[in-house]
Amino acid sequence: MKRKSISVFSLTILTVLFFAPLGKAQDKDRFQGQHEHQGPPVDVNEVMAQSAAGAAIPLWQEPFKAFNGTKGDYMVTIVGRHPKLPNPPPKGVTSVPVELVPVVIYFVNWNLSVSWLSDPTASVTEACADEQVKHKVPVDLTAASPLFNDASMKWSDKLDMGTTQFMDAQMRAEFWGWMPAIDSWHTKLRVHVHEPVTLYVPPGLWSLDPNICGGLGKINDQYLDTFLRLQTLQLPAGSIALFVTKNGIETDIRNNDFLGYHDAWTPLFGTTRVYGIGPFYISHEIWPDIKTLTHEIGEIMNDPLPSSDEWNNTPDWRKGPDEGCQNNFEVGDPRNPRQLGLHEIELGGFKYHPQELALFGWFYRMDNVALNGQYSTLGTFSTNAGDICN
Repeated sequence: MKRKSISVFSLTILTVLFFAPLGKAQDKDRFQGQHEHQGPPVDVNEVMAQSAAGAAIPLWQEPFKAFNGTKGDYMVTIVGRHPKLPNPPPKGVTSVPVELVPVVIYFVNWNLSVSWLSDPTASVTEACADEQVKHKVPVDLTAASPLFNDASMKWSDKLDMGTTQFMDAQMRAEFWGWMPAIDSWHTKLRVHVHEPVTLYVPPGLWSLDPNICGGLGKINDQYLDTFLRLQTLQLPAGSIALFVTKNGIETDIRNNDFLGYHDAWTPLFGTTRVYGIGPFYISHEIWPDIKTLTHEIGEIMNDPLPSSDEWNNTPDWRKGPDEGCQNNFEVGDPRNPRQLGLHEIELGGFKYHPQELALFGWFYRMDNVALNGQYSTLGTFSTNAGDICN
């Protein structure tokens, strides 16, 4: 496959300098730290109009009241079609296109030699890799995963979602009480594997941990995000852009590391783009296979416009037992009272490990509409988020 790249550093660097981190910070799947949204927040009403016209990804909204000390007014904006609507389209299935874009990364030295190459389109040859990953291609394993293909979604005795994609099962479980009939609402991801794009990272904007299996690269936050935004302009605006790396990790300008993130932005006189990035891990040394990709696509589906201050806010909740407060509908972030778990789903002879995700009722402390009153997909959370964090 032909690879696209931005061939000169100057264009990207000038674009980095043009942006300023004006929006609210977004917590992501990480060790620590936050991704800083660049530029002004998206206008949700504008994006909803684009969606209604078929230019942007399909979105729905729901106003409701939730407990924040008293009952407050909230609104969510979510990918797909409203679960309360009758059946059409065919069999109640809304198909959401996803452009799965492999990112080939070169870390370049001052003498223009290459210190590290991360290529998710190449077969895994590292001796330290998990046995089931060896001699397989990360982007192919991602495309063949339960994120985009039907598999058994029996997660527990309380949550048996039948045979479907992972995100369809998660969203049906959390909004079960809003569906007019058991099989009336599905949200399926229709994946297209895009040709690889190539990112050259100049010296001073990267660092490398060679002690992790396959290497663990760190890239300046704004440099990476500017590259991704430029790439989204070459993709259909009505699709989710999901960039996949091999063991890549980005870092913000304060040297706080995190493993993936998602965001949305509106080009000047253009249609809003929704995108995210995450690695496919070749060993369990950090996390297994699609753990972070599940985290990010789960948050894209439930909180597609995270740079907006208007919608998808929640009553304040504590991120973890010894961590601060958060107030957005980010289904992969909670670690309170303990770390969310990992599913194990076998498909095509490969055992995938999607991350457990929190459900709607956990965040909003309202009458729980989830199937059997669950608060997370594996039942790690047995109650809602509890007292308002302050």
